[in-house]
Amino acid sequence: MGANLVTLVSDATKTAYIANCAGTISGSMIIQRYIPSRVASYAEFSSPVTTTTIDDWDDELYMTINTPANVAGYAGGDGYYGGPGEFWSVTQYNTQTGTYDSVLTGTNLVVGKGYNIWVADDDTQFPGRALDSRGTPNMGTS
Repeated sequence: MGANLVTLVSDATKTAYIANCAGTISGSMIIQRYIPSRVASYAEFSSPVTTTTIDDWDDELYMTINTPANVAGYAGGDGYYGGPGEFWSVTQYNTQTGTYDSVLTGTNLVVGKGYNIWVADDDTQFPGRALDSRGTPNMGTS
């Protein structure tokens, strides 16, 4: 990613977007999506960019995936909170087994695939803020 990134800003009153066009986009952007305040709970998200990992959303959300060096298997590094009320903070639905599988740190996000994300700033609330996705914007219908 270069030093001159374009940012599509999203806040409580508006969200920027790229209109349909015949052109192409190359290079990286920061695409924001504002999530209003709410009681902590899971929500489905999909990446608007083709070149990012789950760690991209970790800065704005209370993910147990954030650990020193983001090491999978390290307590919290694989998105698992082992305290009272233990849970995985990031999962994806497995259609073959009918269950939710954990998403590990560093996982590449697949455009068009949904991820079940714990939306919170702590164990109980989310105050509302924009999530950043950094990478090459998705083009097309997926």
